[in-house]
Amino acid sequence: MDTFEKSRIVKALKTLPGFFSLLYKNDKKYIIIMLLEVVSFSIDKYPALFIMKYTIDALTNHIEYREYVLMLVPLTAIMFLLKMIRVAVNTDRPVRDQMITENLFNAFFAQCMKIDYQTFEKKEMQDQKELAKYIANGKIAAVGWYFVETFSSLIAIVIATIFMITTNVAVLGIVLLGLLGKAFLAKRNAEATVPITERQIIDNRYLSYLYEIGSEYEYVKEYRIFNYRKKLFYKIDKAKKLYMEMETKVQKYNFCHSIFQDMGDFVVKLLAFAAMGVSCLKSIVSISDFTFAIGLVNDYISYADSFTSSCKSYVEAAAYIEYYIEFMRYKDALPGREEVHKDMDEKSHAIEFRNVSFRYPGSGEYALKNINLTLRAPMKISLVGRNGAGKSTLVKLLLRLYRPEEGSILLDGVDIYEYSDEEYIGLFSSVFQDFVLFAFSVADNITSFDTDVDSAFLADVSRGTGVDEFISDYPNRYETYFTNAYSNDGVEFSGGQQQKIALARSMYKKNALFFVLDEPMSTYDAEAEYQLYKKYEALLFGKASIFISHRLSSCKLSDRIILLDRGMVIEEGSHSELMSSETQYKRMFELQARQYNWEDDDNGE
Repeated sequence: MDTFEKSRIVKALKTLPGFFSLLYKNDKKYIIIMLLEVVSFSIDKYPALFIMKYTIDALTNHIEYREYVLMLVPLTAIMFLLKMIRVAVNTDRPVRDQMITENLFNAFFAQCMKIDYQTFEKKEMQDQKELAKYIANGKIAAVGWYFVETFSSLIAIVIATIFMITTNVAVLGIVLLGLLGKAFLAKRNAEATVPITERQIIDNRYLSYLYEIGSEYEYVKEYRIFNYRKKLFYKIDKAKKLYMEMETKVQKYNFCHSIFQDMGDFVVKLLAFAAMGVSCLKSIVSISDFTFAIGLVNDYISYADSFTSSCKSYVEAAAYIEYYIEFMRYKDALPGREEVHKDMDEKSHAIEFRNVSFRYPGSGEYALKNINLTLRAPMKISLVGRNGAGKSTLVKLLLRLYRPEEGSILLDGVDIYEYSDEEYIGLFSSVFQDFVLFAFSVADNITSFDTDVDSAFLADVSRGTGVDEFISDYPNRYETYFTNAYSNDGVEFSGGQQQKIALARSMYKKNALFFVLDEPMSTYDAEAEYQLYKKYEALLFGKASIFISHRLSSCKLSDRIILLDRGMVIEEGSHSELMSSETQYKRMFELQARQYNWEDDDNGE
């Protein structure tokens, strides 16, 4: 047995405790049902074999009629009991399978939301997630029955072996050689097919994405405007061709495996029939023994087939169980997410960037380099700079989406990773330039699916962000659904309307103290953006706002302006301070001012 197969068998055995622990935690009765199935399946065929044997013995006068009846009654009762057990198990099993599937998938779903952003976006983690999802999404209960079939088939084979020893040792030798042949064929088939199947699961993620591009409504505009049809079909055909080539290989291996296995079964049956026939002709065994032995061989082959196929299936599936267990055991790469709870002053906070540097995974250049900043609440802050200057990256570090490669970020003198998510992220609200709304009602989008909506506060933030200016045009008002994906009365709001809903959502997080706006109003003109910022400023009285915008007119509303360039802070101060000397900020502002004529609209602010 080579290293490949040994490692898979060892892994399959190692997964057993974790696997049964998963089943037991989700349904304590499930293990009992599995044990009942093991018992009933492993001895299911033998009562009928003995009834046939004793019937022939009674017909050929080898046993008396009274003895035959005494044997027939308990065997018939056992057959009936086993049948009832299997009926009960098969009736109850689908419901329990579904319940376990839902529980495990819900746990998987919760784990996906728990893993930190920086880790979760990596391809390796996405691949591991997909492999874990494969077993969580309706497969794990099936794996339990692979094990039941494997274990019960093994017990049945042991019982059959005992009976064969007492019937004909030569026949036992024949079927054991056949079993070894089956095991060898199953091993070779697994060596060939398992790696291909694993690769298919990962590659299928990409193929599913390609189909999603052509079928989901959010891609429709780009799909049609840029005429993706031929290009998309080319990509789909290429990916599908690769997938089907792998599928063809799997089918080819399985076909060859089935052919050789069936040929082996035929040879085993032929040799066993010949051996028992000779013994019967020589009067070494009776006709009933001959019939019993042939039936035993058939059942033995059936159990052996069941054992090899279910064992192969379990060993293959064990890898995915391990993926699921590993995925569910994954602890955040960012420590302190749930463990430590620091007392927080609810009125004021200071966040300090201390010598912070960061590079994106796979990039050799720093997105931020040696950043030293202090942000306080309440305060109005503007982050400005060219594209790629590091503004959004700084915000992502602030929100713990990424962890600094060097240096540290402190909240009130304590490293931000010493706080739990609930404590730390509870201080923040944000609107990103690539914000997402959900195909739920406007109220659900603004309140983040809150089940206990503060209607008065919802009305306040809607007025402050301009949502009420357009939502009253719709008969269902805040119960109007965004898009018609799940509602016939859904509405495809304009870009500006969507931005106002996103702003209202950020404002509805009433306990937040730091509000981040990362260019959410890119579709607004300069004047409209300025006026909306003024409204937003009024709503944020007593809190900290962090604005990111390429339009510098809004910076006049800020207490402090931070100019970044190539990942470094190069200028810092108020609007008046930075305009009082020859700064890069002043040059940028005046350049934009000539375009938008902001000075005429300044009104002394």
